[in-house]
Amino acid sequence: MRNFSARTHLLPMLTCKDILMNQEQSELRLARSLIAERDSEIQLVGTTNNQYVEENERLRAILGEWSNRSAKTKMKLERALEVERMSNPELQRKISMQRNQSHTLQKPLNKELNLLTKDIQYSS
Repeated sequence: MRNFSARTHLLPMLTCKDILMNQEQSELRLARSLIAERDSEIQLVGTTNNQYVEENERLRAILGEWSNRSAKTKMKLERALEVERMSNPELQRKISMQRNQSHTLQKPLNKELNLLTKDIQYSS
């Protein structure tokens, strides 16, 4: 009877131990599930981050190209402005020469016109 009595005392203890083991296994499965979920989230964040990094690099390359183009355009405009500044006095000189030539040609024409006008007046 003593053997039977020990079994009856052990049975509730074993049942309790099984229940505790089942709870621990259930908690362990839950913890593993949560860890797997977090790992998936971390991978998703990593993938998204890599996409942002690639997009950032692409945009930086575009910005760099635009900056280069802008700098080249600015240099061309500055050169054109300098050429215009240098040629402006030359143009002013040419315009003055043209005006002077025009005035010197116009003086004899004005004299001839005056003489013709006087001749016509005397003839009438």
